Amino acid sequence: MSSPTDSDKAPTTIDVEKSHTFDGQGTEEDPFVVEFLKDDPENPINWGKFRKWLITTIVTLSVFAVTYTSSAYSVSSREIIEEFNISNVVFIIGVTLYVLGFAIGPALWGPLLYGRQILWIISHIAMVGFIGGSAGSKNIQTLLILRFFGGTFGGSPLTRIVE
Repeated sequence: MSSPTDSDKAPTTIDVEKSHTFDGQGTEEDPFVVEFLKDDPENPINWGKFRKWLITTIVTLSVFAVTYTSSAYSVSSREIIEEFNISNVVFIIGVTLYVLGFAIGPALWGPLLYGRQILWIISHIAMVGFIGGSAGSKNIQTLLILRFFGGTFGGSPLTRIVE
């Protein structure tokens, strides 16, 4: 049984991209024009309706979940204040830290997530874990820290669209 030679193998996307000539010279005055190749399966225009709607639904629901968990905390104000024997001001810090995480998260996730679906998925799973952990917090310090990290990791769906 013989092994296939390099000429027998189907070209990969990287091979095709390396062999394709892009418009432009790659200089500041005449930069490369990078575009999808003809019939590229990664081009969203070539996707079927089901895939487009599936991705739209996933992204929409994830943004809804992240923003919902920001304000759902407020509904439990009376229970949290009584459970941890805290003031209204300390309770409001939980909302503040989650929203602060929204401010820090996109600054962190924006550059890291560009073109990386797996990091988007991992960060969203981490957000769910931190929010779940905050539900079982035994003290206010843990609750506040987990709310902050939940907001930080929850910023990833607000940062970009997954392709």
